[in-house]
Amino acid sequence: MENYIIRKFESGDEKQIIRLFEEVYGKHMGKTESIKHWNWEYKLNPNKRIEIFLAFHNDKIIGQYAVIPVKMKIGNKDYITSLSLDTMTHKDYIGKSIFPTLAKKLYIDIGKNGIPITYGFPNTLSYHTFMNKLDWFEISDVPIYIRPLNFASLVDHYLKIKFLSKILGIFIDFFFNFTLKKKKIEKNLKIKKINEFGKEFDDLWKLTKKEMPICIVRDSKYLNWRYFEKPEEKYDVFAIRKDAKLKGYIILKIEERYDLKIGLILDILTNCSNMNYQDYLINYAISYFNKRKVDIISIIMNPNFRYYKSLKKQKFLKLLRRFLPEAIYFGARLNNSKFYIQFIKNPINWYITWGDTDVV
Repeated sequence: MENYIIRKFESGDEKQIIRLFEEVYGKHMGKTESIKHWNWEYKLNPNKRIEIFLAFHNDKIIGQYAVIPVKMKIGNKDYITSLSLDTMTHKDYIGKSIFPTLAKKLYIDIGKNGIPITYGFPNTLSYHTFMNKLDWFEISDVPIYIRPLNFASLVDHYLKIKFLSKILGIFIDFFFNFTLKKKKIEKNLKIKKINEFGKEFDDLWKLTKKEMPICIVRDSKYLNWRYFEKPEEKYDVFAIRKDAKLKGYIILKIEERYDLKIGLILDILTNCSNMNYQDYLINYAISYFNKRKVDIISIIMNPNFRYYKSLKKQKFLKLLRRFLPEAIYFGARLNNSKFYIQFIKNPINWYITWGDTDVV
């Protein structure tokens, strides 16, 4: 790395970081702007730590490797872990090992400072560097399940023949949906939209966390930051209550991608005392997306967790990696030897959803 300077982030670097991001990715960090998004992601993160290493050439930032600290339950304890994201190198400096050099220095630094694990969702471009040069291991395919709602639109997406698509879509819709039964909600249960996660959600997390060997800590502080404080994003959050007592929540979002209207279930968490709570929320999500003319619903869900049973009832199907419009991988690395690696490597231990990624 002759002629290059590598150092940790210092206040004020964010202006150049944003400039580099917009040049490398050709878009803003947020939907229409960058600085509010950067402040939310890094400065306002609930764990109040900025973990970024930068490469400079002639006082110009030409590369970044960054993680954000994430509180995670691993086994029976909570730890500050880290999510890898916003990796970038200026186009004039690609091929000079800037990315792996920055990443190695960051891993050593955060490993010494109490962050034992880094995890993330590499794309095709970065996958081989992570796995072959940075001691990452792939945990599993990202377990994406889909529930088609508008077969005519989906068939047309591939056939590009409007008339045939409509007829074939109606035919498939009928045979796909005629066996489904809507579950009538009990009288003492209410599902309502909310605009804040109060302290009762901390109690819900305490009740449910025992089911999840490895999971982001879903307390009210984290949930408010992730879903209500993120600038320029709109998430619809619905809580289910029985006799006014909180029993669970579901988080929904609609996005236009790949010429389709996609409904995303970003997260779901319910009291484990009654499977009906999760059934009601998933039924509610399907109805919500149907009314808004969504083409397809997507959710990330590990089939080892109980929510999968509710998805299966509603004919959610596994989306195989070869059918993904963009490849996405799920992996991690250990920054020190605190944890037994087989526990982290075992995919059945991880509860992850779309909301745990940095892409929605």
